[in-house]
Amino acid sequence: MPIFDLNIRNMDMFSNYFQKPEGICKNNKNVNTCIQEYKDDMHKWGRSFKLGFQELDNGTVTRSLLAEQVYKTIKNAIMNGEISAGQRLKEVELAESLNVSRTPVRQALNMLKLEGFVVNLAGGGVKVIEVTRDEANKIFDLRVLLETFAAEKAVENILETDISKLEELLIESDFLVKQGLYKKLVSVNTQFHDVISAASANSKLFDILGSIKEHLAFYREVSVSDQSAKASLEGHRRILEELKNRDEKAISFIMKDHLEEAREILLSRLP
Repeated sequence: MPIFDLNIRNMDMFSNYFQKPEGICKNNKNVNTCIQEYKDDMHKWGRSFKLGFQELDNGTVTRSLLAEQVYKTIKNAIMNGEISAGQRLKEVELAESLNVSRTPVRQALNMLKLEGFVVNLAGGGVKVIEVTRDEANKIFDLRVLLETFAAEKAVENILETDISKLEELLIESDFLVKQGLYKKLVSVNTQFHDVISAASANSKLFDILGSIKEHLAFYREVSVSDQSAKASLEGHRRILEELKNRDEKAISFIMKDHLEEAREILLSRLP
C-alpha cells in the first residue's frame, strides 16, 4: 500500500514528455498510441498514475520537475507527521510508493538533506531528523528574539484587515481545539504568527522568519497535544487583545511569555 499519494493530473499533458529522448515513447511510435499502450501496461501491472507532474510554459514535463514534485511530497509527509521524526527513509520503498524510479527520490532526499530535514545514517541511507533538546533550544532562541520583535513592530503597523484575519483564525482554532483536531491546528497556528510577522512591515524580518518557518512547523508537529493546543489558543487570545490595544510593552511581554511556554511544553515531551 502506498505511504502517501500525489494528486492525479490530466494525463494528456504527458504527450510532450513522451516525445522527448528520456520519455517512454521511442522508435518513432505514434505518441497517442504509445501513451495508451503505457496506460494499459500500467493497469495490467496493477499500478496507477498517482504522480501529478507539473508543466512548464511549453507543456514539457522534465526530470527536474519530477524530482521537485517528489521532494515536495516527501517533505509534506514529514511536516504533517505521516513520516515520523527519526524514521529511516528507503529509496526503494519511496519509489514504489510514488510509482517513480529511484533517481528522482534520490534527488529529492538530497534536497531535504541540504535543508536539514534528513541526515545520513552511518551504515548508509538516510533518516528524518530527530528533535533534540539542543536543537529545540536553538530554534526557540531565534524564535523568541525574532517574533517578539515582529510583534512589537506589528503594534505600530497592523491594519484592521490583519486584526480581522487574526480573529477568524482564533475562531477556527477554538473549533479545532474543541474537536481535538490538533494536526490541523498546527497549520492555523502557523498562519496566526505569519499574519503578525507580515504586519511588522519589515520585509527582511519576514523573510528571515520564513526561512525557519518550516522547521518551526516541524517542531510544532512534534509537540502538538491537548496541553499545547489549549495553551496556544489562550496565548493567541492574549496576543490579539494587546494588538488591538496597541500596547507595545504588553505585546512584547505576552509574546515572549507565549513562546517560552511553547518551548517548555516541547522540551517536556523530549527525552
